[in-house]
Amino acid sequence: MNITMLTDVKSAIIHAIFYLQTQNIKVNDVVVKGDKEKYYLLLEYSQVNNFNVFFVSELNSQETIDYLKQIKSDLVFLMCSKIIKKEIIRIPKYIINVHAGILPKYRGFDVRRWAILEDGDIGVSVHFVDENADTGDIILTRKLKIEPGDNVETITRRNYYNNRYIALAEAIKQIINNTVKVTKQKPSEGKRYFWMHQKLRDIVNEKLKLLSQ
Repeated sequence: MNITMLTDVKSAIIHAIFYLQTQNIKVNDVVVKGDKEKYYLLLEYSQVNNFNVFFVSELNSQETIDYLKQIKSDLVFLMCSKIIKKEIIRIPKYIINVHAGILPKYRGFDVRRWAILEDGDIGVSVHFVDENADTGDIILTRKLKIEPGDNVETITRRNYYNNRYIALAEAIKQIINNTVKVTKQKPSEGKRYFWMHQKLRDIVNEKLKLLSQ
């Protein structure tokens, strides 16, 4: 299966590819929004690990569309916060995203803080991408427990650098093995969250001190 990463998150690229390699999953192509000159480590890593890197000015661009059509990717996974336009969604057989919250309840931004504030579940969800944000069919979710001494930063790092990549690898394996059993989302389920106000963030920080004792 030809697998492509579509991303505008510089810090995620090598981490994601390295973890997938440990799970015997090969990424063939990476499409990156950014300047080639700023990605010398990625270019060196791509040469050693035999994958292609293509730079675009915008993810939702004609050059992205043209490149995805050229490489004939079977599966595209996203590492970005943009809503991808339908012309791109329609190109590969599968296009998936790893959302840093438990769907369908926690859509949108800053959802690990909102989950803590509301005594909800922290974690990630892998879902197929549709034309809206975080509303596609869910492939799987992985919850994250609060540990002694945790704060928002440690929870974010574990969810971002550990939980997210484990979930991504599991979802890709299910797609490759044709074992996916999706959970459909209803528009009425959950709600969309936005960036949390600092006063609420302070409440979350105090709440975490009690929860992580």
